[in-house]
Amino acid sequence: LINARTILGLHYMQLNYHVESKEAVAPIIDLAIAGGDKKRISQIYIILGTYNYLVEEDFPQALNYLKDALMISEELNDVVCESLSAYWLGFGLAFNCDYENALYHLEKALHFHESANIQWAESMVKTTMGYFVYFFQGKFDLVYRMNDEALRITEKSGDLYSKSMAYSAVGLSCYCKGLFEEATQHYIKGAELCEMINHFYSNALTHFNLGETFYKLEEYQKSKEHYGRAIHLLEQNKSFPFWVKLFKVGEARAKVK
Repeated sequence: LINARTILGLHYMQLNYHVESKEAVAPIIDLAIAGGDKKRISQIYIILGTYNYLVEEDFPQALNYLKDALMISEELNDVVCESLSAYWLGFGLAFNCDYENALYHLEKALHFHESANIQWAESMVKTTMGYFVYFFQGKFDLVYRMNDEALRITEKSGDLYSKSMAYSAVGLSCYCKGLFEEATQHYIKGAELCEMINHFYSNALTHFNLGETFYKLEEYQKSKEHYGRAIHLLEQNKSFPFWVKLFKVGEARAKVK
């Protein structure tokens, strides 16, 4: 029961269904801790950590869970759990604007995926580094490099999950260069791929970026519609509340225009 629910929770988490992920493990948390299975405890802590910052916005508690998960996985020499906890810890630190530590943990996860030749995960980590670390720091040359490499890797692998993120990431590269028309083409391709596989998180971020780009192009009705789509996707899945607030600001701004 512990194994089945934890694995189910991990699969939900990888798809960014963090409410469902936490619900999957909630009935067996105490049982798993009492049983002392450190591998499953580590994985449950990853699930609880991501839930806490992406649903509850409780960053201190989230980071504690993820640091504990990383520590346990290192003790066990469990490289799979270690890479998962490093990635989600890096992701959370980036949201919390701790870019130096975020990059350290994301690079740790990337090294594992490169060594194991897990191409879809390698591409995903590169897009995460490009957007949530380098873009927010204004290091656009590194944004271009990460996103171009991510697209090249995912085109080689043929994986739709990472490809949906990579096309949107290349759209971001175009946006940084002021190539707004070209950016919309990549974003729209990314959104289409997200719709195909129901990848709501990347889809929401892509529609937000379309809202930003159409605002730059002074196409305010389209801008408002894409902000609205992004808000709907996140509210429907009860995740990323801080983004919902940001997206509503963008929607209101476009509506005024």
